[in-house]
Amino acid sequence: MEDIFDKRIITVPVQPKNIGVDTNDEVVKKVAEGEEATGLSQLSTISMDRDMAYNQIDDMCSDSRMASALEAYAEEATCIGNDGRIVYVDSMDTDVAKMVTHFLDAMDIDKYIYSWAYSLIKYGDVYIRMYRRSDVEPDYMRNRKLDETLEVNYYNKNVDPYVDYCEQILNPAEMFELKKFGKTYAYIQCPIASLNVNQRDKTRLAYMLQRTRDTGDVKLFQPTEFVHGCLNQSSSRVAETLQIFDDETEGGDIYTVNRGQSLFYNVYPLWRQMQLLENSMLLNRINKNAILRLLTVEVGNVPSEEDANSIVSAVANMLQTKMSISTKTMSNLYLSDSPTVNYAVMPTKNGAGAVGFQDIGGTTGESENLDDINYYRDKLFGSLRLPKQMFGETTGDSAGFDAGGSLAQQSLRFGKAVRRIQSVLIDTITDMINLRLYDRGLTNYIDKFLIKMHFPITQEDTVNQTHRKEQIDLVLRIMDSLEGVAEGSARLTILRYLLSTVIDDADVLTAIQSELEEQSETAEQKEEIAEEEQREEQEEERPRGGLNAESPEIEEIEP
Repeated sequence: MEDIFDKRIITVPVQPKNIGVDTNDEVVKKVAEGEEATGLSQLSTISMDRDMAYNQIDDMCSDSRMASALEAYAEEATCIGNDGRIVYVDSMDTDVAKMVTHFLDAMDIDKYIYSWAYSLIKYGDVYIRMYRRSDVEPDYMRNRKLDETLEVNYYNKNVDPYVDYCEQILNPAEMFELKKFGKTYAYIQCPIASLNVNQRDKTRLAYMLQRTRDTGDVKLFQPTEFVHGCLNQSSSRVAETLQIFDDETEGGDIYTVNRGQSLFYNVYPLWRQMQLLENSMLLNRINKNAILRLLTVEVGNVPSEEDANSIVSAVANMLQTKMSISTKTMSNLYLSDSPTVNYAVMPTKNGAGAVGFQDIGGTTGESENLDDINYYRDKLFGSLRLPKQMFGETTGDSAGFDAGGSLAQQSLRFGKAVRRIQSVLIDTITDMINLRLYDRGLTNYIDKFLIKMHFPITQEDTVNQTHRKEQIDLVLRIMDSLEGVAEGSARLTILRYLLSTVIDDADVLTAIQSELEEQSETAEQKEEIAEEEQREEQEEERPRGGLNAESPEIEEIEP
């Protein structure tokens, strides 16, 4: 069309907000329309391999030291601020801030954030399910397609909104996030076979164990039904990919499986070596502390050697079975609180008629040098980024790390790892809020806020704050020295230049620049007013023409 100015107007559609997911539901729609998803058959094997790796991490975290390290990371990442909140929002728009705060409170983010951080640190992944109205109300509308091996869950977002509830997937090994071109296209849940042990007869010494496998169909979800947080620190050079469709006309789309890595993934081999070394050391200690007790039994004038051996065998059997015989030929069991005792019984003749014994070995003495254990222990704590004093590995009068000081200040690597964990949690919660805003049609609110958490203060932050304070004091001394030399806008210009090298807060510099521009405009206006007043004064002082005007005298010149 053309307007009155002969200009052609072209209507351009508004670009949709990028929330990091495929809002067109490409994968789910293809499967729902009949496309054969042949690539999903390999997910069962992949999920079982993941589960085996997670079982190793569970075994490692059952150790008291590793469990304490895991709790230390989770607690430091979810510390509570002075306002009583763990997660809070910052926004220039008060309406956006109120809406996001409402979402945080309605979904109880502060209540579940610790378990999310715990799973993220332990497994490297955390999946959060966003429930809709049809999930909590069975009679409400919901579309679901079932076949032999696949269950497609399709939600009509226009009539099936989110509810104020979200839930963490306990086993991240069964979840897959498919990404392409930086967007999430689908989520797949592949249940893992579980082992149920039933004790049928508790009275029998050997229980009857029945193993049953509980498996379900592979479930396909839209990309808006889950939120995934992962620690992207995988050391593999080959990305994990999945090709779902083999149709040549579609090009056989290949998706990347977004997967994180546990913070303790590289610690497991070292922990296993140290555990085996500690167990071997314990067995060695037990064997070295064992006592060899040599007993001599007087057999008297027993004529036959076989009779003497039978007497010795009877005594040795009683010692090994811990039995005693009284004078009334009654046998009783007894327990010994002594170390492991090995008996050696030998017959003697022409003795005093008594049973004699002699202990050999069993001396504990001082503790041996454990440099080999200490080497692996120090290496383990270095991998965990934690000081070993936290676990009681101290000598002398040491009270731990700075008598209860902040752990982040004692270990810079620990503090930076906690910040990386918090950044992943912040991105996860941001995606969750953006999905809810998109679901409600509040697209103008998307990415107009910042989710924040309380970062730990490290020793590096303390040094930087001290250095910044010294620089600010230097700026103040420079400005004091310019007193009477530079005034007005010149003083503000110098102050802005000096502060730009000290602080990185754009708001402060912008405020100074605005004040500088305002003063400059005011100065120009004052100059214009002064010039106008000067012109008016000149106009008033200029002689006016008319009847009352004094005419200049004309001298007559005689010819």
